[in-house]
Amino acid sequence: MENAADGYLVKISDFGLAKIRQETSRQTTESDGRRVAGGTLQWKAPELLKFGKPSKASDIYSLGVAFWELATGCVPYEDMDEATISQGVKAGERLEIPNDVPPTFASIISNAWSQEPSKRPTSQQFIEQIMTISPSTTKTTMM
Repeated sequence: MENAADGYLVKISDFGLAKIRQETSRQTTESDGRRVAGGTLQWKAPELLKFGKPSKASDIYSLGVAFWELATGCVPYEDMDEATISQGVKAGERLEIPNDVPPTFASIISNAWSQEPSKRPTSQQFIEQIMTISPSTTKTTMM
């Protein structure tokens, strides 16, 4: 990764760090006022919304949401209130992946969003899935 052909080095952070933030752009609370595990609501895995502990699988879910952002150029759940987001994610509802997103990239996103944490790819599997993407495909369809 350090020898990127175009000279750019992409780094993604915040997963795991989010739990130490005191407040985020959206309060992480249930409709009855109970506080749930730290993190920004739009990127939280369903199990974290049910008082689960952060895990590698919940980080993969969050990474799937970040990839959805890259594919669409949109903020996830931008015009939705917190209760609707939380209830929808816990019920298995996901953001729509546009038809113009390459199928391989769409598959990576949807695999990361599996409702069941054990069905999400490991970090290594996620990297391997990314490596299958053709650079020419992503340049023409996603930029």
